[in-house]
Amino acid sequence: MIKKLTVILFLLAFANDAFAALTPRQIERAKAAHQVLSEVTPGPLNTILEKLEQSSFPEGNLQIMEAVAATYADMAREHDVVELPKKQWLHGMITLNMAYIQLGGEPSQPGDTGLNLLVRRKLMGRLSPGLLSDPRLIHSLE
Repeated sequence: MIKKLTVILFLLAFANDAFAALTPRQIERAKAAHQVLSEVTPGPLNTILEKLEQSSFPEGNLQIMEAVAATYADMAREHDVVELPKKQWLHGMITLNMAYIQLGGEPSQPGDTGLNLLVRRKLMGRLSPGLLSDPRLIHSLE
């Protein structure tokens, strides 16, 4: 009985320290974004919290996650996207464009589709100028 209690207390202590780098507010924000995206990016919240905590810039990564979630929610609602394969495709387009922005891509390029331009405009409208110029999250390939 004492061994079981010791193991349980150890696990509880470890679980409380696992996300020590995240504030309660950041955890709530991550939960909200995770809830929006849970249908198209299944996985436990704890995995996302662990990845955020382990990143070199948790707040910036959380802001990106929130921008992706908000853009996804807006576009799914605006365009009445209800079928799961279409939701997954839309989420893929949003994350692809977020990666494009993070790699220093310009908001518009010749040959871009209207969808890419719309997604980038929505994402960039949700990201602060400071975040868009932060070298921890935005990298140029030049």
